[in-house]
Amino acid sequence: MIGGTDLIFPTKAGTTALDFCLRMIHKEWPEAIYEDAITGKNLDDYHSTSLAERSELFVFRDMAVAREWDNRGADPSLENTMVHIILSDGYLTLVVDDPSEAIMKRILTAIQNGLHNDCFLVAPVPQVEGASSGLFPLQSRQASSPDSASQSAPK
Repeated sequence: MIGGTDLIFPTKAGTTALDFCLRMIHKEWPEAIYEDAITGKNLDDYHSTSLAERSELFVFRDMAVAREWDNRGADPSLENTMVHIILSDGYLTLVVDDPSEAIMKRILTAIQNGLHNDCFLVAPVPQVEGASSGLFPLQSRQASSPDSASQSAPK
């Protein structure tokens, strides 16, 4: 069984911070698969999915990895192939296996720097019915500052 390391980032940006995290993960994992961790539903299309309704997401590196997580669960061979994101009042928590692994470290550093510097905060774009609200398409998963984050001990 693999554990996890919780990285907790203070933020008041809510779903804007969640969107920022998804964009930073997408840079490293362009084939990422996204799943609502509460409902288990896949987020098929970022353009038609409202993040306002989401508080927990699983982000898998790619389709093959998502299938393996379905088949095997938290298997040691799947270490650092999924990020669990939890949005709560005033905090964004990322759960990863090994934050020092090179790709994961790049993802976490980009997120930490962005949240610390508020570089993702932009004026909201008015929503027009039927208009795209996302930044990149999500792939569906079908059946066939250093002091701004704190780490807790691995679970």
